[in-house]
Amino acid sequence: MDGGRILRDWRVRVVAADSTARSFCSVTCARRFVERSGDVPREVIVTEATHGREIDARDAWLVRTVASRDRYAPDRFRVFASRDAAERHAAAHGGAVEPGSEAFDRDRLPPGSPAR
Repeated sequence: MDGGRILRDWRVRVVAADSTARSFCSVTCARRFVERSGDVPREVIVTEATHGREIDARDAWLVRTVASRDRYAPDRFRVFASRDAAERHAAAHGGAVEPGSEAFDRDRLPPGSPAR
């Protein structure tokens, strides 16, 4: 969204209803795009932190970590394929765990977002 480099380990893909896909550098950038677009995505694919696999955001667990960002981490969200892995990360580094199914849910976008 900001023209930044998209690293494979952090990539998020948002697929629109017409099957058009856009790639983003992070969960935060993808969420902002969804909030501003006014469209509800057909699918969101996130890259999980443990093995670097792409998974459906509805099957993912996100940690808004308090671990500091470094030059490789575009934002504070870490993505995990299992709740256990997310909870372990949150326990070790601090942060809050949330289901990926809620991350791009139209009803959970901030008030005033066009998609609401």
